[in-house]
Amino acid sequence: MKMKRCLSILLLICFFIAIPLQNTSAAAPVFKIPGEFWKLAPLYDKALNADDLNNIIIYGNKIIELFNGAEETQQVLEIITPRLEKIAKAYEALGKFDDAVLTYTKYIPKAEKLGWKDGVTYASSKIKSLSFDIELYTKTQDLRNNPYFSSKYEPRAGVYFGSNYDSDPRIGAYSWNDIKNYFPKKNSAYLTYLHWEEDIKSFDRYYQDAKENNIAVQLAWNIEDASMDSVLKNIADYKTYINAIADYLRELKIPVFLRFAGEMNIKDNCKDSNAYIEAFRYISRVMKDKAPNVAMVWSPNDISAKDRTYDQYYPGDEHVDWIGISTYTYRYFQGKKDWGNQQDSIDSVFMTGDYANPLAKIKPIIDAYGQRKPIMLSETGVGHYSKLAGEDVSDWAAVQLRRLYTYGPMVYPQLKGIYYFNANNDQITKYDDYSLYGSPKLNALYNELTGSSNFLSDINGNPSFRYEKITDYGTQGLKLELSTYTIVPKLPAPSVQYKLDGKTYGTKTMIPYSIELDLSTLPKGEHLLTVEVYNGNALMGFRDYNLMINNDSINLKKR
Repeated sequence: MKMKRCLSILLLICFFIAIPLQNTSAAAPVFKIPGEFWKLAPLYDKALNADDLNNIIIYGNKIIELFNGAEETQQVLEIITPRLEKIAKAYEALGKFDDAVLTYTKYIPKAEKLGWKDGVTYASSKIKSLSFDIELYTKTQDLRNNPYFSSKYEPRAGVYFGSNYDSDPRIGAYSWNDIKNYFPKKNSAYLTYLHWEEDIKSFDRYYQDAKENNIAVQLAWNIEDASMDSVLKNIADYKTYINAIADYLRELKIPVFLRFAGEMNIKDNCKDSNAYIEAFRYISRVMKDKAPNVAMVWSPNDISAKDRTYDQYYPGDEHVDWIGISTYTYRYFQGKKDWGNQQDSIDSVFMTGDYANPLAKIKPIIDAYGQRKPIMLSETGVGHYSKLAGEDVSDWAAVQLRRLYTYGPMVYPQLKGIYYFNANNDQITKYDDYSLYGSPKLNALYNELTGSSNFLSDINGNPSFRYEKITDYGTQGLKLELSTYTIVPKLPAPSVQYKLDGKTYGTKTMIPYSIELDLSTLPKGEHLLTVEVYNGNALMGFRDYNLMINNDSINLKKR
């Protein structure tokens, strides 16, 4: 079966390849600058030239304070705004990420007034890449309060999972008897591909294997980019072909998640969003009429091309059962290790390198649609080998895979499907090798992560637990298992320390930093639980929780 992985993100780079924060502007009415400015400006410039980060912050902030309450004329803005940029970068270099985020937040409205669009884009990406949280979670068997939308085949809780196997040289097909030798836990669904106008019956043996083993199918029905515009605008001309696909899928009598024309928001020949919407709705109506076992998946790429957004392609709630996301994590953008003075801009915008964060990449789409539809990562992968750099980055990739498969369902309970792209092909995956068969380390880790009981082998199955975020949590008994969510910018392996009333209870070094508290020896009443995140011996951040111990129950409340 041929597969299509659209990695043509050259469209994305053209806007971001040069992102200076400062710009020149036309003359504006003169504002009388405070006299103190002329004393501070040389000190600030001296710090800037010496890369003296602390004094850049001190003197830069003092200069900005001089203009508090002043009218934001262009002259004033041109003094304040570039200094905010330098202060934010200094905070970041010192590892003071919260202060950097706050400063970039102050920068944005001023840059908008000056018309510095590139600077706004860069600062926005910095806010996203430098923000980090510390949140506690616990496991609960009560599934009732989990987000649930009654969508087709949506589980109350838990995560469907699966992959593609026809490119795996150890397997070469969709045969569960062969697949289980390398991936022992039964998939919820196979990830399969069909190109427009291909005969689906050519791959009947794959679908029959799924049917025989009670495995669902996620079918990526792709249209070649070159013909996409024409196909979408003339979708009704393909009525006979579309009906034949619907008839075939109906007769399978298994759940099918149909991902039609995914990644539309980065395709060269899919700029007519109205044509896309009408075509998607047409397919949706046919499937509802002829193949009621099909759930429709609308699946954009995580980052859109610069000239459009994913929102403009949304067909409407009545035509969509699930929201999908194509999202990939890789060490080097387009395989290039050195982007010169644009390295920081590239990495922060595309969340590569030190800013890699698979959860941050999917957050905007989940925030936009996760309150009304279940979410699946319809196609995802982590690059463990950079082809152009000729570098094995499997240790780095293992961190990202663990983040994605552990933290994804923990932080986003509406994330109910993750499908891994198990392939390596120089045309499909030009810059990175994402394949599980190409990395025994990642293959083993993938099996470990999907082996968790919250990954479901059966459609409409139930997990043995779900994660619940601790805000104001009460439970019976005096033992409590806790896990911590934290992804620290530029720090792949932080440690987490738990303290009770200021005394260290335990330290964990592996995501999700789980610990079981036995509180039976503590006196009844109020206590303080502190979660601290470290880089070696350096404290990066902390969060406090009020802990109330009663005779036979616990209450934990975030401060």
